[in-house]
Amino acid sequence: MRIFLTFLVAGLLGWCSPKAHADISQQLFSFNQVFDVQWHITSNVLYASSFNYLYASQPTNDRLTSAQTNAYSSAGDVIRFFPSSTNPGTYGLGVYDSTGQTLIRVLDNYGTVYALASGAIFYIGGGSWGTLFTTSQGYGIGSSGNWTVTQMNPTQAQLQAYTPPTTQPLGSGQQAPQYTSSITAAEQNRVNSAESRLAALTKNSIYVDQVASNNIVGINQNTRDNQVDGVGATSAPIQGTLNTITIRQGDTAARTGHNLIDLAVQGTGSNTLNLNQGTDTAGNVTGQDAGYHYQLINVSGYNNAITTQQQSTGGTVGNYLEANVTGNYNTVGITQTGGSAQKQVFSTITGNNNTINATQTGASGHFLDVTLNGNGNSAVVNQSNSGATGANAATINLTNAGGPASVNLTQTGGQVYNILSTCVTVGGCATTTIKQGN
Repeated sequence: MRIFLTFLVAGLLGWCSPKAHADISQQLFSFNQVFDVQWHITSNVLYASSFNYLYASQPTNDRLTSAQTNAYSSAGDVIRFFPSSTNPGTYGLGVYDSTGQTLIRVLDNYGTVYALASGAIFYIGGGSWGTLFTTSQGYGIGSSGNWTVTQMNPTQAQLQAYTPPTTQPLGSGQQAPQYTSSITAAEQNRVNSAESRLAALTKNSIYVDQVASNNIVGINQNTRDNQVDGVGATSAPIQGTLNTITIRQGDTAARTGHNLIDLAVQGTGSNTLNLNQGTDTAGNVTGQDAGYHYQLINVSGYNNAITTQQQSTGGTVGNYLEANVTGNYNTVGITQTGGSAQKQVFSTITGNNNTINATQTGASGHFLDVTLNGNGNSAVVNQSNSGATGANAATINLTNAGGPASVNLTQTGGQVYNILSTCVTVGGCATTTIKQGN
């Protein structure tokens, strides 16, 4: 399943994204997506034809006329489900204003979602009227089509867990945007370069160039390649004041890990880093670490607290991590943990009051590219995945110069996500909560 959400606002015009979360009532449909149809379901395929103007049970059983439909469409009105109050546990249907927030008229007080399909929803309104909702493309009167059914008679829990392909209404012939989230060529080059450095490691090696005062650095490696870096291999100078750096890399009895940590903490401020890699945050070794690891951490500014962890259990060439933090009041988490292959992260944080908390876990796959610019931004990401090779992904990019913005993404399984929120406004913008799962 691929789920995508994009918000884009430029200039000084204020616009705030709605809070998005999984629920069938979150999708806004144009009048080019909802039709009374002739239909049947055969061999798990929904067939619909003779697309006609919508039939409604309120205020009386009647079909919307072309004049009514055109008037709603011209006004930018949309159709959406709402939890029924007359028949709790079902969904009614209404016409709303263009924001999807103000109800203009009720079409059905209640109804039953009969089938969920890939690209469609089939709904029986008012107990009688078979209504087709096309979720990924707009159509016109007289059209026809077929869709693979993914769930017959979905439960309330399944309807509440439904996440629409897009929350934007679609015009006739218009398709939902097909965004993808995958590692870029430039990022892959950096990963390849890191793997080359790991392959070239020779036992241990600690190079640190520390300047100024009150820095506390504790490094504990425990055999097999490792390295922290500095001098000829760039990075690693720790400068400024009140920085506390703790690096554990760890290894196993099998000694298959490589590790590396490139590190450069500069500027003045109270930066605290607790890195790890083959160990957990307490310094414990699993005894089964087979990840190659790698980290490149660039921190500069005020009061940054960065805790990273990688740690693998079996597999070939695992993890990677890159976090670049510039500014103040930033807190970055990032944990990757076990699995049998890559995790990767990439992160750029610029500004102040930004918080990133990313966890990946799982068995192979994952990927995350987070960019936060501005102030007051926050992103909490948790991907999971337990066994599906290449599963998950997520590209989150927030630019916000003025107020609160937030993304809370939980995936689990094989989803893909691409979130872009650019908002320059005095009040700030963008609160996005997405949950998926399988």
